[in-house]
Amino acid sequence: MKKIFSIFAAALILFGAVSCKNKKDEPSAPKGAFAIEISNITDEGCAYTITPSNNTKEYMYMFLQADNLGNNLVKTVEAIMTFSRMTYSDYKNNGYIKQGPFGRDYSPFDLSSSTEYVLAVFHIDAELNVVGDVALSKSFYTLPEGYVDLGLPSGILWDYSNTGNSDDDTYLFTWEEASDTYGESLPTEEQYKELLENCSWSWSSYSNGYYVYGPNGNTIWFGSTGKYKIENESGAVVVNYDAEGENACCLWSISDYRALKLHMGMFLFFTQTDGPRMKSDRVTKRLAKVHLVAQNPNKK
Repeated sequence: MKKIFSIFAAALILFGAVSCKNKKDEPSAPKGAFAIEISNITDEGCAYTITPSNNTKEYMYMFLQADNLGNNLVKTVEAIMTFSRMTYSDYKNNGYIKQGPFGRDYSPFDLSSSTEYVLAVFHIDAELNVVGDVALSKSFYTLPEGYVDLGLPSGILWDYSNTGNSDDDTYLFTWEEASDTYGESLPTEEQYKELLENCSWSWSSYSNGYYVYGPNGNTIWFGSTGKYKIENESGAVVVNYDAEGENACCLWSISDYRALKLHMGMFLFFTQTDGPRMKSDRVTKRLAKVHLVAQNPNKK
């Protein structure tokens, strides 16, 4: 069964005005009863730590979209549980209610990418009414789809792998074509250098490329496309890394410079036997592929 977090928007529409039972005679959970930490954010979920500040034995949690919390948080949470039509036993059997104290765990990886969330933690009674206050984590954004946080000093996000299929020429560009198509999504020379200086690069003969391990242990992949071309003034190909067994990769950056009246574009280059390094070439003659970056929405 898909977790109920993803249906809360509909629940707000259908049950936003659901009234709650009078709880004045019920025990109340004190404010700040939970410390909540969010970490290892991906495009699908995150890691989280929930630490009760008292000896509470049972509590429940759910992810909520930050822009749809409503004016009454208790009613919002109860509307979601009402909409799901689950019983107290269902919640316990499906693991929504946790026995405290509670350590690190992972979300079920069904959150939407590029979306702002909070993690709500609270007590409920046997009738699925919220008892006391709802504790909220700080809001956070899931990452853009396909992007990875490597824990780099700049905080920049990298797409997991090269753009385009290595078996065709669809994504072979000159520097000018690549910069016109992808703009600021192309890495700068400095961002490539940050990868070279802060990450561990490991060649995989099985995957035919480099796995790049960031300081936080997360990984991206630079596939050896086996394809790039250099043309002469008449457009004839003078260098063609498209031969069987040639494990070459050439990926444009957005950075460029002018030397000896030639417009030069910077790119990352490697082969199986030649480690990754930055090079430059005339922007109108070399055709290469791209690997994209994005800003981290959680870095202020």
